[in-house]
Amino acid sequence: MKTLIALSFLVAGLAIAGGPATAGTDGFRVITSATYTSIVGQVIPDGPAGGGSGPALLDTINVPIRSVVEGIEVYLDITMANWTSDLIVRLTSPAGTTLGIAWIGEGGIPETDIIGWFPVDFTPHDDLDLYVGEYTEGDWVLDCRDYSNGFVGTLNQWRLKVHYDDSVPAAAASFSRIMTLFR
Repeated sequence: MKTLIALSFLVAGLAIAGGPATAGTDGFRVITSATYTSIVGQVIPDGPAGGGSGPALLDTINVPIRSVVEGIEVYLDITMANWTSDLIVRLTSPAGTTLGIAWIGEGGIPETDIIGWFPVDFTPHDDLDLYVGEYTEGDWVLDCRDYSNGFVGTLNQWRLKVHYDDSVPAAAASFSRIMTLFR
């Protein structure tokens, strides 16, 4: 597994460094985006005959930044031998929150390969804003499962784009989590 990082920064509406940045709503927050890439290249284990979940393909991206999540985007590059209607992909945050990303036949996912960003290109099964307010730091685990026998897929790579409040010192991150309730 190889992990790559790309950062972008924004302070009071002015780009400081890196690619695209997101503006804070109040002009005082520093919203930063970091993108982490995992090159996996592994087959998603096939489900059993007659249905049911096959073994999970788990892959982890570690985010070393201690801050508060302002938003999450997930990029999937999965090639399927035939169709994706028996594939379920979930993401678990360092806090233990598990949300569905790609779900059987939902969100405009094509019948074959899944290549694109959730929620930009496709609609995720669960609202990724449920991660907002959690800590960014730690292991983010992608869980891919095949629920039918016959056609296997390959998780080529996935990316995790974390938008976080860089104006909050690590010591004040707990207070920032409370403040997200009042925005």
